[in-house]
Amino acid sequence: MLATFLFQRSIPPIYHHSEPLAFLPSGPMVEVTTAPLGPISPEIIWLAAIQYYGEEKISGGKFEFLTQVFDVLTRIDPLFDHAYQFGSIVIADEGRSPEQAIRILKRGLVKNPSSWIPPFYIGFVFYIHLRDFAKAGKYFELATRRSGAPEYVYRLAAFAYKKVRLRKGSILIWSKIYQNTDNQTLKEAALRNIRCLILEEYLEYLNKGLQRFEREKGRKPEHISELIPEYIDSIPTEPFGGAFKYDSSRDSFISTTYLQIEKIIAYLNNKLHVFKQKFGYYPERLDELVAKGVIDFIPPHPLGRIYNYRFGRVIR
Repeated sequence: MLATFLFQRSIPPIYHHSEPLAFLPSGPMVEVTTAPLGPISPEIIWLAAIQYYGEEKISGGKFEFLTQVFDVLTRIDPLFDHAYQFGSIVIADEGRSPEQAIRILKRGLVKNPSSWIPPFYIGFVFYIHLRDFAKAGKYFELATRRSGAPEYVYRLAAFAYKKVRLRKGSILIWSKIYQNTDNQTLKEAALRNIRCLILEEYLEYLNKGLQRFEREKGRKPEHISELIPEYIDSIPTEPFGGAFKYDSSRDSFISTTYLQIEKIIAYLNNKLHVFKQKFGYYPERLDELVAKGVIDFIPPHPLGRIYNYRFGRVIR
């Protein structure tokens, strides 16, 4: 979207196609040379880079000078946030060189220490292109420590940590969002996510204790209290107001909140089947179940979420 916006602006022609960009000095040469750059300024190179990108995009080019031009540009003006932002996206995406994008951004990390842009886009490249969610979370979190970072940076840090089950990091980020936002909807979402992560942490803790109990005792417990104090210190408080119970059929501890969700989803899916039998199609939205008189109301989600409904089924 950014690339399209910039390219569609009225930019006077600077260079025709990519040949003259081959005469740009390499990035390191820009930093060590004592020769003046003459009329070439960061603004001129920026406009040339945008024009070059647009021409290559339209003609199906190979973007062979993409890394070079943004390397030069960010060395000439290391505080130029737009160059890091736009350059990293197109180098990683169109140029198929995410490692080169990260290399340029890491220089910006040092040269522009007050900006949240370089660490955020390092995280972005790790998240989208390299699928390294742990490193993405690390750099997103670093971006949150710099002034001016918008709220979505905090959210992305939390999501990235959650993907690699780094719950403590995710809880920390959601806690920052909860403490710092004035948006009530976002505040509620942050609190809900914190509780969900704590619930997962407690279940993992209980089930690790259960596994040790069964391994050492050679049997299943009759009640959760049998694990105290040798295998767990205490029974934690369930964050959503439910309770933790041992389910012998699953041989694991489960939250009564999760059991309630399972029951509601089974109920809704049954009613969706009834709707299909009666009207010959599945509704586009769950509220059609109420509108058509199949159910009186949609039970609220125990976690305060919106039900994930698609293709005639509620998934969660």
